[in-house]
Amino acid sequence: MMHSSYHVGPQTYGYVRVRNEHGHTVEAKNLVVYNGGDILAQLLAGNCQYRISHMYFGFENTAGAPTPAPADRSDTADSAFHSLSAPQDFVIGQTLEPAVLEAADPNHLYNRVLFHAIANALSGVNGLPFSAANDSKVFSLGLISSPTGAYLDDVLYAHFILPTALPVVGSGQISASWATEAD
Repeated sequence: MMHSSYHVGPQTYGYVRVRNEHGHTVEAKNLVVYNGGDILAQLLAGNCQYRISHMYFGFENTAGAPTPAPADRSDTADSAFHSLSAPQDFVIGQTLEPAVLEAADPNHLYNRVLFHAIANALSGVNGLPFSAANDSKVFSLGLISSPTGAYLDDVLYAHFILPTALPVVGSGQISASWATEAD
């Protein structure tokens, strides 16, 4: 007899490390959203256009601290990023190729894929400036599949709210390393 409290299938986890040019780093677990399962199903069916291809970097231009809504499993690219409005916006960073694949042990525990991206833009998708001069602070990241290549059709795989917003400094580059692993 199987009990609902037992773990019967693989689990997917994610860990994100975000860093600005001054070396300030924020690390924490992410939240794989419901649409993440849709992406995995498409990939298992052979639809390679659903590969993870981008990261979204949500930011706010504020002298204070951004106060984003907490991440939720029902988040989508639309609800978490496309709907942002001034003083919030987002930058799209293409994942660097190739993604790094690792298997941690002979039992295939902690199989991991590692994605890297850099937010390097002068402005966000909605036109807000992304710079130290405008007090831009990154508060949220999204791991994205872009099956059609049009950002309005992008699908969110996982969402991450930084526990402490990361200020844009120097030339404005923010880098992110995002590990997704399953056991």
